[in-house]
Amino acid sequence: MRSFVVAVVVGLVVTGGASAEVVARGVSDGQLAVSADDRPYVAYALGRNLTIAARTGPDRWRPQIAARMEK
Repeated sequence: MRSFVVAVVVGLVVTGGASAEVVARGVSDGQLAVSADDRPYVAYALGRNLTIAARTGPDRWRPQIAARMEK
């Protein structure tokens, strides 16, 4: 039990400085990936569209529809 508590405390301390930003309004779930040249991308579904957004600057993302999904 003690090692579990230590792991939780360390996890909270390490992630304490983490932050998040909104990529797409109305989307609650997405997948983050980082390319070989360290550029972040986020994939998410909105309606029938599968969208991939590339980060272009602080709090700025450029979305591009990758595919239309069937109903």
